[in-house]
Amino acid sequence: GPSKAPLLTFYVYRAQSDSNYPPYNTNAASLGGVLWYLHNEIVPYCYTTPSGGKFGFRRYYKTRIIRYKITMRATTPLYRKGMNFGVRMAFDAGKNTGAYGMTKGFENYGYFVGCNILGHGPYPTCPSAQGTKEGFCPMRYGEDAVWYSLPGQCPSKTFYSKSPSCKKQEPGGFCTGTPTGAGDCTWNYEKAGEINIDELVGITPRFKNHYAFCRQGCLEYVKFSAQGKKDVGKCGIHFWDHERDAAKNQWRIRKLDQAFKSKYPDLPSDKELP
Repeated sequence: GPSKAPLLTFYVYRAQSDSNYPPYNTNAASLGGVLWYLHNEIVPYCYTTPSGGKFGFRRYYKTRIIRYKITMRATTPLYRKGMNFGVRMAFDAGKNTGAYGMTKGFENYGYFVGCNILGHGPYPTCPSAQGTKEGFCPMRYGEDAVWYSLPGQCPSKTFYSKSPSCKKQEPGGFCTGTPTGAGDCTWNYEKAGEINIDELVGITPRFKNHYAFCRQGCLEYVKFSAQGKKDVGKCGIHFWDHERDAAKNQWRIRKLDQAFKSKYPDLPSDKELP
């Protein structure tokens, strides 16, 4: 039934392609969390997949940062443990692919919103062998860099194979109206705008589009020395320069928050959200 946990309201951000779909069974992030994800996994590439894919686009066709206002209430069993959030699940194509005892977690605690501070595990963890190999440790995006998981219906299956019976058996935590904190009513969302990444970093209007930028041998951020001078951008794009610079990362966080504020002056900025 309903829980006595407090009602929390906060923004989350998602790096997405031009495809439109609701954020059920997805991962989202704080400002620092979405910027670190882009910095580490998306912007060092002009190809859509790790093995190559299509040229002239960011990895996974990411074009924009979408903002959602989340309203959330923890379930009673979770709140009794002194927590508002559970462990963050990793969602891939709408299927929960990671985190310890996933189905057990939802069975015991209801369909909670999960979160983790980047660097503190489960992924990414620093220091770690993976962090050394992929070059993402040490992380300098601070304690404000957080990832979330937003469980929808049938989290045990991908977007394409969620059957009606599975949706019934695994109702997820999304609900309309104010979340009560019942096991199947922990969160809802409102759209709160989006920012085009090319505009944010200055690729457009200087270049016609991302493809034109890539065609000139440009890169937003050089992560590997084979591509040129490391840790800076090419062709006059300097938004992502110096991934290990904590002050520069705070600047990036402010720039993204300001971009939303100037495009959506009637909505509170991340800082202004109570």
